[in-house]
Amino acid sequence: NPANFKFWGDFAVIGNTNLTLVNYTNSANNSNNNMEYVDIDGVDSTFNSSSATLEFSTENGANPVCSDVLYAGLYWTGRTHDGDDDDPIPNTFEVTKSVPTGNFTTEEDDYNIEHNEDIPDTDYEMEINRAGGGGNRFPVFTFTDGTNDYVFRFTNNTGADRVTLSVNGGAAVNIPVTYTEPGGNVGTATLTTPYVITEGTTTITITQLIRDRRTNRDEDDYQDDCSANVTVTQQVPELVNVTRTFDRGKVLLRVPGAASYEEIVADPSDIYYPATNAFSQGMYSAYADITAQVQAAGVGEYFVANIALREGNGGGTGYYGGWGMVVIYENYLMIWRDITSFDGHAFVNASVGTSEITISGFQTTPAGPVNLRVGVMAGEGDVGISGDF
Repeated sequence: NPANFKFWGDFAVIGNTNLTLVNYTNSANNSNNNMEYVDIDGVDSTFNSSSATLEFSTENGANPVCSDVLYAGLYWTGRTHDGDDDDPIPNTFEVTKSVPTGNFTTEEDDYNIEHNEDIPDTDYEMEINRAGGGGNRFPVFTFTDGTNDYVFRFTNNTGADRVTLSVNGGAAVNIPVTYTEPGGNVGTATLTTPYVITEGTTTITITQLIRDRRTNRDEDDYQDDCSANVTVTQQVPELVNVTRTFDRGKVLLRVPGAASYEEIVADPSDIYYPATNAFSQGMYSAYADITAQVQAAGVGEYFVANIALREGNGGGTGYYGGWGMVVIYENYLMIWRDITSFDGHAFVNASVGTSEITISGFQTTPAGPVNLRVGVMAGEGDVGISGDF
């Protein structure tokens, strides 16, 4: 049923996705690819969540705080099953997922890292270069994540400055070490106090630098014959399997300024499914009027969570899921508009043909130029399929 308004004001459309590719690229399709939940709210009770910010126009100097919401509709859509269309697909289904318990276990591994080698389970790698001149060459060990640089100079000095450290281009300071020559041309510097680099809940502990002790080597010789011993310690979250029941006619809504979610329930007549079609398995869309909630909360960040969706590989069609909100609002400083919001549902498949949506009741000015703006909510388009995005 269309909602029609003639007034000074405008409409806004916001929304987001609650399902994304595990291995995301700008050119990848969800078809035959693994999908995972988007979950940004930090709330343990939600498996999926996303947000979008509602803003009102400042046209003609209008103050958004003074705009009044006349209507707000919430829509959500997704694909929940990858089965035979002949099988009934229930509105409710269970999803089991591993979630953190809040406790952690410690995992520790020792590594010998060579030139240009990544340090496992971290964003860091180690690079080895040559410094010095003439017959006083020596290796330089740089631990870097692309932003932070920890530069250890393993010099030929025999005193306090045998090993120095510079952090992010800062002044070099002495690093006390125990120096030994275990045999051949090998020299080792064991740090008296191992140096720790922290990355979130992971630490890299540098315990020993190993070099070719000769002072006239080419850079590639030092790169081949030098290494570092490090220990990587991770605080790994403990996980527990949690099962939740999803309902395609229900979502959670959190309005700006609210501390908790409110359950939004669609009327059974406002849950739509494609007609039987080999490509439509498990697709649905749903709608609920949330005018009262948006009138009370106004502009700001809205969260929608626990849309009935599945993770994993949804086959050739693929899994998808997200939400949208349309808000119609008035402000007497803005221009006069005729705005109509149409609820509906259409299944469109590029390989089958087009789907025409007929609207009526929309009126324009009887004379002069007509300026039209249209908002449409859609889901499951693939950028790699012509006519489908």
